[in-house]
Amino acid sequence: MSRLYGFAVLMLSACATSTAPVQTGIFDSAETMFAEARAKAISIAAPVFRANAPYCSRTQTIDFTDEPAFDICAQQIRLLHGAAANAHTEGQFIYVYDGAVLALSKDETAFLIAHELAHDILGHNMAAGSYPQAEIEADRVAVAVMHRSGFSPRAVPPFLRRMGFETSPESDSHPAGIMRIETVENAILDLGL
Repeated sequence: MSRLYGFAVLMLSACATSTAPVQTGIFDSAETMFAEARAKAISIAAPVFRANAPYCSRTQTIDFTDEPAFDICAQQIRLLHGAAANAHTEGQFIYVYDGAVLALSKDETAFLIAHELAHDILGHNMAAGSYPQAEIEADRVAVAVMHRSGFSPRAVPPFLRRMGFETSPESDSHPAGIMRIETVENAILDLGL
């Protein structure tokens, strides 16, 4: 009797699975992409925030039971949906696009984060908006922020060129792209990299 019961259970379970719709995965592609972008953004932001904590306007302490406590910059990364190779901040959050995080190298993504963090380090009030001189200053400091964090600023000039900065004009909020490329190249030379 127990063999018959076991056979019946096996047959019913086979029927149940064969008539149910086939699922291709637990997560849809947008959720999977977002999770991958989130993990990559964290792996980049963590060393940037830790190495530059002494320079940030606000910090928070991370205290694990089995390690000495350490400070990190208190800004937070927020992912937006989209592919724009761009980032911005209003001071508390650094906004980066998930598609860009996945498409760019770690060094290129680190530059986006470092540039926005540099605004905080320099005391720029980004909630009030940007202006060309603030962007130049942040580009220059971002090179040092990246270097302190273990990322290569040498990846930035080719990245900016690939993004079309050589031909981007000056605006009310940003300098001409060629000025930004030159600023980064000079900052790299000044650090002897």
